[in-house]
Amino acid sequence: MNQQQHNKRVLRLVPARPPGEEDAHRYRPRVPWRYVGAAVGVLLLVVLGYVWKEQLKAAELRERILRVHGGLAEPRTSYMAFRHELERLTSAAAAGPTDTLVAPDFQLADLQSGRGTYLRIPLAAADKPEHIAQAAKQMLPDWIPSCLGLKPTTTRELYEIGEFLLPSFVTNLKQKNVLQLRVTDDTLNRRIKTDLPNLLATTRSDWFMLVLQEGDNRRDQPVRAFIWDLKRDALLLRARVQSQGVVLSARILSQGVTPTGSAENPENSAEAVNDCSIASALKKLATP
Repeated sequence: MNQQQHNKRVLRLVPARPPGEEDAHRYRPRVPWRYVGAAVGVLLLVVLGYVWKEQLKAAELRERILRVHGGLAEPRTSYMAFRHELERLTSAAAAGPTDTLVAPDFQLADLQSGRGTYLRIPLAAADKPEHIAQAAKQMLPDWIPSCLGLKPTTTRELYEIGEFLLPSFVTNLKQKNVLQLRVTDDTLNRRIKTDLPNLLATTRSDWFMLVLQEGDNRRDQPVRAFIWDLKRDALLLRARVQSQGVVLSARILSQGVTPTGSAENPENSAEAVNDCSIASALKKLATP
């Protein structure tokens, strides 16, 4: 009986307990630091190799951009000379007299056979080249040249598109990553292919028309209009006129004519009425 009781004590089940700290360390798998270190080293080499290749690509792109842009020296000289000429004429006109002047041999119809450039900015912005450039980039379409039967290139296109020729286009290349350099490279090549011929043609314009707005709009305040023969460096027309659009009809527009720099429909446009009124006053002055 005592033996049976002893066996029962030996076979008694003991509830399971979580292992102690010492047991946990005893059964924890050992970290293969040798393989972990090798994997980290391989990853580091891959990252360094990628960075090195990207730096090589960036250096090649910078060199190519600078080489291509450096080859634009002659077009850049023509472009900047034309801009400076327009800015010189604009500043002189803003500071000059406002009395009416019409060259004896001037006829508006003669301008239709030549290439022209048109600028309309506030009078207050015509004092400095940088102000003229900023105002030109903000120039909105109007109807004055169209109502005169003219289709000039606007100086907004000249200033906005032509910026790829300026030295500032290739500044801060060292701060650009490969993606940004690719965008710059693509933009430069696209501008050269599609825009440079038209820009160079604009720099050979025969005449330049300038309108300076004295007020916030062309309805309530006078405008100053100027036309130059760029080939002869001669002022053909100077006038200060006021819109009388309230007595004019939009039918003064030729059929199919659209505002300079826009494909907007001219019908029932109050601006078209005012601008065509200005054009009508200029036509009367230039009519022999």
